[in-house]
Amino acid sequence: MADDFTGRTQKSGQIMIIGCGTGNRRFLTKQAVAALNLADLCVGSEEMLRRMEDILKGRATEPVRNIPAIRRLAECGAYARIAVLVEGDPGTDRYENDYSELLDLRPAIIPGVSAASYMASRTGIPLRDAVTVDLRRKRSSLLPHIEKNARVLAYGSEKMKSYFREILAAGYKNIAVYALSCPGGEGESVFRGTIEEAAARDFPADSMFLFMRPGRLPGRVEEIPFGPEDSVFPAEVRAAALTRLSPGRADVIYCIGSGYGDVACEAALAVPSGIVYAVEENRGRLEEAVKNAARHGIRNMVLIRGSSPEALSHLPAPDGAVLLCEGKRFTDTIQILVSRNPFVRIAVLTRDMAFAVKASDALETAGFDTDVTEIRVSRRRKTGGRQCLRAENPVFIVSGTSRGGVDHG
Repeated sequence: MADDFTGRTQKSGQIMIIGCGTGNRRFLTKQAVAALNLADLCVGSEEMLRRMEDILKGRATEPVRNIPAIRRLAECGAYARIAVLVEGDPGTDRYENDYSELLDLRPAIIPGVSAASYMASRTGIPLRDAVTVDLRRKRSSLLPHIEKNARVLAYGSEKMKSYFREILAAGYKNIAVYALSCPGGEGESVFRGTIEEAAARDFPADSMFLFMRPGRLPGRVEEIPFGPEDSVFPAEVRAAALTRLSPGRADVIYCIGSGYGDVACEAALAVPSGIVYAVEENRGRLEEAVKNAARHGIRNMVLIRGSSPEALSHLPAPDGAVLLCEGKRFTDTIQILVSRNPFVRIAVLTRDMAFAVKASDALETAGFDTDVTEIRVSRRRKTGGRQCLRAENPVFIVSGTSRGGVDHG
């Protein structure tokens, strides 16, 4: 009878399923190292055993991935403890699919630092909405996942160039690619570029890739009248304001003094996996905003009747905020936003130059580097047999980035 790694006793050899990330000492936890030191036999794919050979020196190893073969090794009685070295994070859905046949042997499950977590930390991009694809497996495909998902995390293979060509041939030339080569190793490097640039490069077979389809670009809301012309902002202004926020696909955005919802709808389309909180105290405008959101098929916008800053008290911390209000408590609103997230990105829209100066001063006092931009939009008008340009009222955009902040885009 053998005592297993968790202190239990069983007749067959104890199986310890150890997460090794992509196969590097840096991805092992202290518990994983201790388990390896206790193991009589270490099994895994040939590639994994090769990558871990520095820590496996002097230990018995077998290139075994077949689940029935691992079971036979555990039941033959020759080994008290068998370490099964796996990639990824044991305990996840992938583990359940691959090792469910061993559950009756009560294996010890020892997670490591998963390659996906390491990829997120090195690129600075959260992967909460990413789909994972292992291109090292037979009959793997990438294009269908690119077509259906905004973010795809792929474990690379020697056939990456063919995958790149397939994606480009399908017309996806605006895909952004992050590639992490030799993760955790001495030759580790991070590539950032377009898929066309990635297709022109050679990557090691153990590289990981993050493919990102761009969100809907600002300024693409249909030019359906949102409300009275002097109460909404032109599409060009909305696009410029959201550009100042650099919204990520899953960001939380406040739109304060949202009026008829023109800027809020634009923001909601720019953060398809995020959410926009539109705050407006006028009931009539709020009702029109509801109609405008439905007209554009927007489902990730929450409309709140109230005034700032009181209406913000129960909301989650914002990544960015657009302010269209010029009330007396503007400074209080800025302070609330900063208290909720010191790195919040802010854009203020106004047609009043004096208020633009006031807003800039308030942001600088709160610790922001500010920028003030004036936008004048002119549109073509036909007058008789002539075509002329008619200028619309200028709009000022005051944007602020915290001096201690970071870009979340």
